[in-house]
Amino acid sequence: MMRKVGAIASLVASVGMLVLAGWLLFARETPRSSGECEVVEPEALTVEVVATHPHDPDAFTQGLLVGSDGELWESTGLRGSSELRRTDVATGEVLDAAPLPDDAFGEGLAESDDGELLQLTWTEGRALRWDPQRLEPARRVRLRR
Repeated sequence: MMRKVGAIASLVASVGMLVLAGWLLFARETPRSSGECEVVEPEALTVEVVATHPHDPDAFTQGLLVGSDGELWESTGLRGSSELRRTDVATGEVLDAAPLPDDAFGEGLAESDDGELLQLTWTEGRALRWDPQRLEPARRVRLRR
């Protein structure tokens, strides 16, 4: 039994030494950084406008989302006049809108895996989860600070 333990210990030590030797060998071939990096000129990109669509010029748009249903959703900001809107892309017409509480300032907008809309607020430290079918807040979520 002692012979078996000794053989295993010897094998483990040998493998460890091989790993250490390999690391030392390859670590020496890796050049050490001087703290400087190569400066690469960024690629210049161009933009091509392929279409324009009408939009409410008074909307203070903070979040824009094309939902999984193909609908265009918009989160507007400004304390006292923030909304969640469903908008017709072709005409710019607001099809449905739901106001946020007067103390809320609407911000970003996203869609959850279950199809609810998540709307962040700015200074309130909360998010609203909306049911897009009824355009009602399903619940409010307090954000950690």
